[in-house]
Amino acid sequence: MSEMTFEKLLKDTQCDILKDTFVDNTSTFIRRVKRITLRVEDFESKWEKNEKRPEKEYIEDWIIKKKSLTKSDYSEVANLKGVSVDAYTMDTLSEIIARHRTQMAFITRNKCEYICLFKLNHPGGKFRYSPIPQENQDHHDLYKSDQFSYKHHIQAKQIVHIDDAEVLKCL
Repeated sequence: MSEMTFEKLLKDTQCDILKDTFVDNTSTFIRRVKRITLRVEDFESKWEKNEKRPEKEYIEDWIIKKKSLTKSDYSEVANLKGVSVDAYTMDTLSEIIARHRTQMAFITRNKCEYICLFKLNHPGGKFRYSPIPQENQDHHDLYKSDQFSYKHHIQAKQIVHIDDAEVLKCL
C-alpha cells in the first residue's frame, strides 16, 4: 500500500491536526451532498470552501504571528480543515436523517438535499471521532491526504434524496 502524506493539510497550521486520527477503509460513512452525482465540491472542507472567511482569516493571522493556540483554537482549526461526516449504522440512520432535515430547514443557502453513503479507499485520508455534545455522537472529521481524489478514493455505495433516505436501512 502506498503511504499517505498530509503536507497540504498541515502547511498553514501549527496544530497537530492528525493527532488521534485513524485509517478506516471498511466502515460506511454518510455525507450530505448537493446533487445525485458526486463532485469535487462535495468533499471540500470549510477551510477549502472558504465558508468561514472571518474565522479563517483570524486563525491564519494567529499562525502567521506564531501565537500559541489554546485547545479550543486547535479544535476550531481541526474542524475547519476536516470534512464533516457521520458514521453509518442502521441503528442511528433515522437520527442522522432527522438531524439533516432539521439543518436543511434552517439553512437556505448551500442546501445539501442528498445523502451519500460511502467508504474511503486507501490512501484517501484519515478520520477522527469528533462527537458534537448533545447534538451528534456519530460525527467524524475526514482529513484528506495529499493523494485524495473523490473519483478514486470515495467509494459511493448509494446516493439518495433525503426524503427517500429511509431506504438506506435496507442496505
